[in-house]
Order: sequence, then structure tokens, then C-alpha cells
Amino acid sequence: MCGLLVASHGKGSTNSDRVLNRVFKKCVRLTLGRRIDLPVLSRDNLSVTLEPIKVKRLAKLNNRPLRDPNDSPYPPGSPKRFKSRARKNKDVPVIIINFAGRNIMLDGNRRVQYMGAIGQEFAQAYVCNIR
Repeated sequence: MCGLLVASHGKGSTNSDRVLNRVFKKCVRLTLGRRIDLPVLSRDNLSVTLEPIKVKRLAKLNNRPLRDPNDSPYPPGSPKRFKSRARKNKDVPVIIINFAGRNIMLDGNRRVQYMGAIGQEFAQAYVCNIR
């Protein structure tokens, strides 16, 4: 799971704990709308499970505004309306963390939007719980 985050959000860093904590802080701030004191995450204080989750449920966790489908030069129904990265990686599990009684999506916002647009019903998700 940490390898996925480093690959997509590394910004030059290969330290998985550093990337995990930076993305965690950003996503909590985007989702909750404020800065709060956060625990420092590591492989030692997380339990991770891989679960199938309905795409509609994942879409509710999305912390980015939905893309306006009319804002694309491609015709409706065309898969090119989404970035090629979202299309190529649609089978890569999204990453969710349970924090303060809420599920927060750390990685996979655009993939979830794409999966919803093509009618995919379930997606794989890494669900992280802080111990």
C-alpha cells in the first residue's frame, strides 16, 4: 500500500512514511476543512485490509469536486474524457483511512470518478485503521 502512495504521490521522496503522512495531512484537511492535530502514521500503527467496496460508496468519500463532464472536448461516453492515468490504473486499489470515525480517501479520487462513469459496481480498496 505504501508503495502505491510513493509511486503516485512521492514528489521525489522514496520514504514511504513521509509520503504517507504528507498525503494523510492533506486529505484530512481537504475532507474536514480545517487543520487539526494528527497522529504520525507508520507501518507499526496501521492495520491494512484489502476489501471490495461499492463504487457509489467510494464516490461519497471523494474529497475533490466531481469533474464537469461538459468541460471535455471529447463526446459523451468517450473514455478519453478521463485522464489516461485513471483509465490505465482503474484496477489499482484505492486507499482509504479511518480517522476520527470517518473514512477518508487518500488515493484514487479520479479512478473512482472514472469507475462510476463506466458503470463499474465494485472496486478494491486498501482500508487502513489506526491502532
